[in-house]
Amino acid sequence: GTSGASYSGKANFDRCLAVVVRMLAEYKTSGTLPSSISSWPSDYTTATLNCESNNATIIAHAKSITSGCTTTEAKAKAIYNWVLNNVSYLYYENTRRSALDVHNDRTANCCDHGHYTIALARAVGIPARYAHIDGYWGSTVYGHVYAELFVNGKWVTCDNSMKVNTYGNHERWTLKTHHANFVELYF
Repeated sequence: GTSGASYSGKANFDRCLAVVVRMLAEYKTSGTLPSSISSWPSDYTTATLNCESNNATIIAHAKSITSGCTTTEAKAKAIYNWVLNNVSYLYYENTRRSALDVHNDRTANCCDHGHYTIALARAVGIPARYAHIDGYWGSTVYGHVYAELFVNGKWVTCDNSMKVNTYGNHERWTLKTHHANFVELYF
């Protein structure tokens, strides 16, 4: 878990905003400011819209995939590879299927690959988030979403919507613009 973890990286806008929001929430609840507060985005480990990491089916499947894995990285790789090898890519825009839908029908676009990968990771305690980018596929620019899993103190690219990609790497596209990272995908 991340309780009590320290962060020694740069203070980016998202971390600063998380601290301010948590301070204001504490003040609203108790009438006093907290004596300490974490900037860790704990929501990266909880269920969110279309990412049912608390669903019994998702939890059981995530535990089955990661059975025998003794490290966070081994679990992350097992989840990445299972989704890569068992979910077919189907082109459509934005979210159409939740993680549970993808689990049941084994087809997804990039957004819904992200939902499923993130739900499986969160179900076994691995913090996970969405990355939203514009990328070049040859000379054409497309919007794209993929999962990032927090492993060994860093966010790892887990773009398993394309069979040519590998854990931690993407082979098919070149980054044009990184728009944002999300706990929850709203589109």
